[in-house]
Amino acid sequence: MTACAAVAGSLVTGWYTRVSGGRQADAVLETVRMTLQDQRAVRLLDLRRGVYAEFLAAAEVLALTRRTRVGDPADLPALRRAFAAVLLEGPADTASAARGLVDLLGTGRGSMDEIELRREAFITTAQQALRSGAPS
Repeated sequence: MTACAAVAGSLVTGWYTRVSGGRQADAVLETVRMTLQDQRAVRLLDLRRGVYAEFLAAAEVLALTRRTRVGDPADLPALRRAFAAVLLEGPADTASAARGLVDLLGTGRGSMDEIELRREAFITTAQQALRSGAPS
């Protein structure tokens, strides 16, 4: 009788230990999954931030060329390459704001005030995109 009770007790204890261990393993896996998702989101935001910064730098070079009338023929292709990266990274409203700036700088039309307004519009939409994509 005592042996049967000991065996039954061992079985019940073993079953509860197994269930508890499974729950703990599931919790650890969920934590790891969430950590990896957050790290991926941070890497993507860093990439997007870099693309936006490169675009702004290329736009600044062409704006300076407009002001000083001294520039490099490679400046416009550099802006177009940076713009292509913004198109890929998105989102659509940020790409649209970038397009407005590229159109003014690429055609040589528009006043410096218009260029500054388009630049500010791009910065605003880029900041919104970076904030909305931030991991929680």
